[in-house]
Amino acid sequence: MASQRTVLFYLAWACLLCLLLGPRAAFCRQKPAYREGELLVKFKPRVGIKASLASHASVGSRLQKIFRKTRIHLVKPKSGLTTSEAIDLYEKNPDVEYVEPNRKRQPHDIFPNDVNFVELWGLHNTGQWHGTPDADIDAPEAWQITTGSSDVIVAVIDTGVDYDHEDLSNNIWTNDAELNGSPGVDDDGNGYVDDIYGFDAYSDDSDPMDGDNHGSHCAGTIGAEGNNGIGIAGVAWSVKIMALRFMNADGGWTSDAVECLEYAIMMKEDFGHNVRVVNGSFGGAEYSQAEYDAIQAAGDADILFVAAAGNDFQDNDVHAHYPSGYDLPNIMAVAATDRHDRLLYFDAPLFTGSNWGAATVDLAAPGQAILSCKRGDSYGYMSGTSMGAAYVSGLAALIFAANQAYSWDQVNLNILFTVDPLEDLDGLVLTGGRINANSALTCIPDQLHLLALEPSSGFSVLKDKPTVVRVLAGTCAGPAADASVTVSFDTGVDPSAVLHDDGTDPDLVAGDGQYAGFWTPQVPGPVTMMVTASAPPAYDDVSGELLGEVASGPTIKKFRGPKEPGTILRIFGNGFGDTQGDGVLHINKLTLDSTSNRIKTWTDNKIRVKLPFVNKDCDWYVHGNSTCRKRKVWVTVGGTDSNKKILRVRKPATTCPP
Repeated sequence: MASQRTVLFYLAWACLLCLLLGPRAAFCRQKPAYREGELLVKFKPRVGIKASLASHASVGSRLQKIFRKTRIHLVKPKSGLTTSEAIDLYEKNPDVEYVEPNRKRQPHDIFPNDVNFVELWGLHNTGQWHGTPDADIDAPEAWQITTGSSDVIVAVIDTGVDYDHEDLSNNIWTNDAELNGSPGVDDDGNGYVDDIYGFDAYSDDSDPMDGDNHGSHCAGTIGAEGNNGIGIAGVAWSVKIMALRFMNADGGWTSDAVECLEYAIMMKEDFGHNVRVVNGSFGGAEYSQAEYDAIQAAGDADILFVAAAGNDFQDNDVHAHYPSGYDLPNIMAVAATDRHDRLLYFDAPLFTGSNWGAATVDLAAPGQAILSCKRGDSYGYMSGTSMGAAYVSGLAALIFAANQAYSWDQVNLNILFTVDPLEDLDGLVLTGGRINANSALTCIPDQLHLLALEPSSGFSVLKDKPTVVRVLAGTCAGPAADASVTVSFDTGVDPSAVLHDDGTDPDLVAGDGQYAGFWTPQVPGPVTMMVTASAPPAYDDVSGELLGEVASGPTIKKFRGPKEPGTILRIFGNGFGDTQGDGVLHINKLTLDSTSNRIKTWTDNKIRVKLPFVNKDCDWYVHGNSTCRKRKVWVTVGGTDSNKKILRVRKPATTCPP
């Protein structure tokens, strides 16, 4: 019995340390999550079906499915081969474009909350539950323009949807050919029998009933029926939800996510159903080329893919998250905010919250304690970036309803250009803001807008090191490919530069509204970058400013976040990993009172952290405890005290907990 207690004691401590240190601690890491005994294989375009079947036979694999839109094969390797051994065999085949495991994807809800919270603050925040008034998407104002359209279909790829729910049933998409056809017959010839409401790839049948609540919750936020006297209202009161199930509470596999995407594309391209948006409130840390290809195919079919950024409270620019992090233009990656318009964060015991990323996350939407639909005509609360993504999908549905001829890229720009800029999101997401439905729907189509892509607000770059400047210029109706875009600086030394949208380095694609050029900073210190765009006579000139700094070497940029004991301190730096200094951030001390030898420091990895790249904003977290004693944090860069900064966290005004 004593030995059992000892084992339980150490297991408990291991779990606690994993929570504090995060999954990057060596003993907390898990093996990559994939389904043993399944592979996703794609052959090169010149390889026909006969040759591909011969390739499978040569290594003893059995073909399970072929996804027609992307030409990806789901196969089972022969018994006795591990997944890695089977991959090695396929990689030796010159006909194979790529092969990968069937990876696992996780839902992004994580935090059901207080059932007594009964107000939809994300739509209209009046300060309920001590929130900040107007920290919302201005939905009532937007609803004066449109409340949606049943002609717009949003595919929810998730745990399924309760299509019988009292607040969803009237807004569920139906395949009328199957609804009015013969049971047990593929009436429309799409390869699926009785797919009335969508498809269930997880159970491989045509009944996408929700198995977990997560999908119904997202669907309710997107499009619960409004103004019907019961339950809640979605962002779009009128819309059609296509239910596509690929996971349960424990997650799902990329092969099933790919099949759901293929179903949505097929029903649009081959059967004329107006699928405009896919909501993807799921993700994982591992890259899947098959998933990438399927989302790219959705973009080719003029479908916007809205992706949750994840709930690990990490920088997605540093720690990859997919599918939100794929470099595809039709993906809109969404972080989550709380009812005070701050990046969503949960304190002890979770110490987690919304992911962010100045380059990889586009914007944010409400995600704390969101009330929405659950199975069986019930309602409940969930928090996370899944909920934020659902808000954005609902807004996209409203814009498509008001502008039915718009393409996905026009809706994408409309949302990006009309966010509410927020101090807490500045430098954390691409736009620095949270969606605003009213601004999106009232955006003037012939007004020019600018969005800085590189560097981001609050940038820190190295002196004498060429830096890419990239700006998006356009209107709410599309990119401006014929604008004149220039940047200038207030240093008096750095010359102005003309940015180009001609496809030559560093511009990526000609005519896409992204203008790029190089800037080699000359003077260390604070700097203001001024960006101006003009496109007469079609548009009036527009300009904007970015504040940042030029550093001679690695430096500590700033401290960010609340400064009361028991909260998290974020430490930003720049230039790490460069030849100057040792490329290491040192969290030297966290002292309690004057006992400097009592070090209480935790970070998201360890006290000494090497960075793998240059000129990125990187975050470390020092978790305080719940005491009221004064604390000090010393941070040095490059192993010296030459650029040391000190932050003192003092006793708060409120009484400390016992």
